[in-house]
Amino acid sequence: MCDHVRRGATHYGDNAKYNIYGSGSMGACGFSVDDTSYMAVAVSQKYFTSSNPNLDPICNTYLTVVATNGKSIQAKIVDKKGIVPPDWSIDLNAVAYDALGGNHNSPGNIAMDHYTFNAFSTLPGAGVARLRVAANANITIIKSENKKKNRKPKAHRKKGNH
Repeated sequence: MCDHVRRGATHYGDNAKYNIYGSGSMGACGFSVDDTSYMAVAVSQKYFTSSNPNLDPICNTYLTVVATNGKSIQAKIVDKKGIVPPDWSIDLNAVAYDALGGNHNSPGNIAMDHYTFNAFSTLPGAGVARLRVAANANITIIKSENKKKNRKPKAHRKKGNH
């Protein structure tokens, strides 16, 4: 059971990867996913709380993804990915991957600044997990129960917003 995902939960750092969805591919949410119709994302299976993923409340909600290059998208959550460290990485279909500045014909990783769950809530009072990814690939997870304390890192704040 995932106790830290809620509307507005933001995760910093990590990578977005391209995942090939052929025509008619079935996502964990129980419907057809493809590479070109709309922006789609697969998130860690840790975020799925239902025993039947087709009925999970995270399905058909949206994730805002912001790359370090400044590009951002809103992608529909349609699938889950296996738990592969780090658990915060996401997989994107071709249209979403390309919109963030990638090239699905020559895929690699897109450095993510952060992603935010737009319309999903689970347990009341659940905290937000934040990541700090160091150059040596060490990951520090910071968990905050107080939303006011879980603000963006200073480098991402606009002047005058304190």
